Amino acid sequence: MLGASLEIHLAGLGTGHLPAGHGIDPGFFGFRDSLLPSNLHSPAANVCQGLFVWTMILGCMGLFRRLLTKENRKVRYLSDSAYWLYLAHMPLVLLGQAFTAQWSLPAFLKIGIITAVVTGLLLLVYHYAIRYTWVGTLLNGPHRRED
Repeated sequence: MLGASLEIHLAGLGTGHLPAGHGIDPGFFGFRDSLLPSNLHSPAANVCQGLFVWTMILGCMGLFRRLLTKENRKVRYLSDSAYWLYLAHMPLVLLGQAFTAQWSLPAFLKIGIITAVVTGLLLLVYHYAIRYTWVGTLLNGPHRRED
């Protein structure tokens, strides 16, 4: 549910709410009923979520255009590998989740481990088996090996 929030209990400080996923909606701040009739809650949440996503996209594009004005080989490499990572990540993430499900670690630590392992593994596969092959050419165009 995109409009959900996570309830957290702060020791000695009471209860707070954190957005879950894209949990930006009119009810998050507690004025939902006074702001909108109940039949408009869901459409308003969808509009807020869409605005949030698009402002984050445009904001990140502007930020990176300002910060990354010069050619950077590492950023170019990650950019070239991004489509491969996108295409291949899901089965490995699901396997990582199944593998770590019984671990008694916090979820944020488990997701960090899964992200690091899957990204590292896929970058290795990209470098040695994808980048300079016909698959790499299909995904990103031809690349020449640097000496």
